[in-house]
Amino acid sequence: MPALTPRTAWAIAVVSVACRLALRGTHGDLVPDVIDLAVYRAEGMALRHGWDLYGALPGVRGLMTYPPFAAIVFSPVSLLPMGVLAPASVLANVALLAVVGHLSLRLAGTEGRRLSTGTAVVTAVAVWCEPVQSTIALGQVDLLVVALVLADLTVLRGTRWAGVGTGLAAGLKVTPAIVVGYLLLAGPRRTGVRAAVTALGTVALSAIVDRQATWDYWTRHLYDDRRVGSPERITNQSVRGWLVRAFGERDLAGWQLATTMVAVLAVLLVGTYVAIRAGRAGDDLGGLVAIAATGLMVSPISWTHHWVWCVPMLVLGWQRSRLLLVTVLATTATYVVRRIDDDRPELSWDALQVAASGPYVVLGLVALAVVARGVPLARRTAGTSPARAA
Repeated sequence: MPALTPRTAWAIAVVSVACRLALRGTHGDLVPDVIDLAVYRAEGMALRHGWDLYGALPGVRGLMTYPPFAAIVFSPVSLLPMGVLAPASVLANVALLAVVGHLSLRLAGTEGRRLSTGTAVVTAVAVWCEPVQSTIALGQVDLLVVALVLADLTVLRGTRWAGVGTGLAAGLKVTPAIVVGYLLLAGPRRTGVRAAVTALGTVALSAIVDRQATWDYWTRHLYDDRRVGSPERITNQSVRGWLVRAFGERDLAGWQLATTMVAVLAVLLVGTYVAIRAGRAGDDLGGLVAIAATGLMVSPISWTHHWVWCVPMLVLGWQRSRLLLVTVLATTATYVVRRIDDDRPELSWDALQVAASGPYVVLGLVALAVVARGVPLARRTAGTSPARAA
């Protein structure tokens, strides 16, 4: 069978993306509602007009849940109408999907024609994964966040700008801060230092622009997960979310809270250990996937669109593990978010429903196992890996 050429692969990718968007069109929403993008726009508008960033936002139902730096970034966006922003966000996220696939393959050491062909194949497959679908439909920034982190470890590696992308990502959404810690411990340490300085710089800039909002966020709103949404929702694919559904209690206390804390701490310690060990052994993609999966699992709220890290996982599985590849496809490509009414029926699910309600946590655990198993091989090849040179 002849090898797939880049031109043919990209033709397949274009058809795949077009089919996915056309499928949305059959439901009357070729250009989705991008409700999160509408919130971003309102955040930027609130900052420009001097309104309370963490109060009611103009024209939207959602509340701001990101640091004030996000409002600074979104200020230019607020100047454009939603009629322009909605289709632009769809195109931008499709392009970012290809970028994330490309950078993931580069981090894995793929070069030449295989890099172009692989990027097209990953794009064609990943566009059908539920986290990517949700990111596009909501107008989310998750693919941008992943691209910024990957850029630091690939195209910017060894330059004075390496780390800036990760720092900006952490300033935008906080959760990538775990990657900053990983870089400081596993390296490249200079990249980690720049990332930390950049992240702190976003806080300083926010304080200059809106001191009160910055104070309110870092002292109160960051810890108020009710601003984000109900933790028991099936779309919350974190360890805590899974256990909340298992216990059938929205507000955990006593032994239930203790059990949840122990489980989260165990995942954090094991996941961080696996990631650092892989990173120090020269397994750059594995280390990054492990720390990203760990961050998603231990976060109190990890909506399914946060799991766009499934794209690097897809690359890792493609190159290293059929188990991980099958798990990515089984948990994301076929995962259908159940429409939930306001009564939150997740709290009264039976054991089988609860067991089936944490597919992305299972994906994260499988990813950790695959990375941990691959560390000995990475140690043997680390000395010849060009990616570790910087």
